[in-house]
Amino acid sequence: MREGVLALAVELVVAVALWAGVVTTAGWLSILIGVVAGLVTLHLLVTAILLVGARLGLRALQRWIDDLPPHERHRLR
Repeated sequence: MREGVLALAVELVVAVALWAGVVTTAGWLSILIGVVAGLVTLHLLVTAILLVGARLGLRALQRWIDDLPPHERHRLR
């Protein structure tokens, strides 16, 4: 999970740098950088949502397994 958070942090820095490039340039270059920045931002949001969902899903699965009777829990292994 730490690798995912580190990757998100790096991607956030890249997105901020790209959006700063959009602000400081003009013309077609600004449009091109804006499209790339938008895609990076969209990827950042989707990845963050998936990481949070996976973490919540694992917690729910662990709670479900912990609530099982011992003989059922043994069968899962």
